[in-house]
Amino acid sequence: MIPGRRDLDEDWSLYNAAIRQRLGLDRPPPRPLWRRLLARAIRVAAAVLLLFGLLSALSALTWQPAPDGGRANPFAAWMTQPPTPNPAEGGAPVVTNYVLFHRVAHEPGMSVVTGWRFASSGDRGPANQFCYLELPTDGTADRQVSVASRPTEPIRPLPPAAAEAGLDAMGWEAVHRKCNWFSG
Repeated sequence: MIPGRRDLDEDWSLYNAAIRQRLGLDRPPPRPLWRRLLARAIRVAAAVLLLFGLLSALSALTWQPAPDGGRANPFAAWMTQPPTPNPAEGGAPVVTNYVLFHRVAHEPGMSVVTGWRFASSGDRGPANQFCYLELPTDGTADRQVSVASRPTEPIRPLPPAAAEAGLDAMGWEAVHRKCNWFSG
C-alpha cells in the first residue's frame, strides 16, 4: 500500500463476496418444512382456482339464450327428450307411454308391487293403475297375484294362491294397504 495513493490500493471485497456466495456462506437458513408445504398448497389452490375460472368463463361463452329470454344450458340437449314435432307442420306428435313401478316388501319373500301406467309423457297422472302381490316360487320366476286395478276394479277377494302362501283375510287387507295408489 502506497501512502496517499488510494487508486493503487487493492480491493478484494468483490472477490470475497463471490467466494462466500459460491460456498453458500451468505445463503439464508432453509425455511421450515411447514412453510414450504404451505407455500406449495397455496400455489396448487391458486392453480385450481385459475382452472375453475377459465372453465367458468368458457362455459359462460358457450351458453345460448333460451327462447324465453333466460339462459339455457348447452348440455341440456342430450339430457332432455327430443323436441316434439308440431302436428300443424305435418309431423306426428311423439307419445311416450310408460309404467312406473313401486315395490314394497311385505313378508319374507313377498313384495307388493304397484304400477302407474301413463298414456303419454306429458300426463300429470297415470291413466290407470294396478297392484299385485309377488309370491316366491321354487323356480326362477315369481308368481303374481292381482290385488286390484284402478280406476275401475275394486279390491279382489282373497285368492287361493295367496291363501296357499299363508295369507289370511287380515294379511290380504294389509297387502291392499301397501298398494301405492296415485293421489295427484
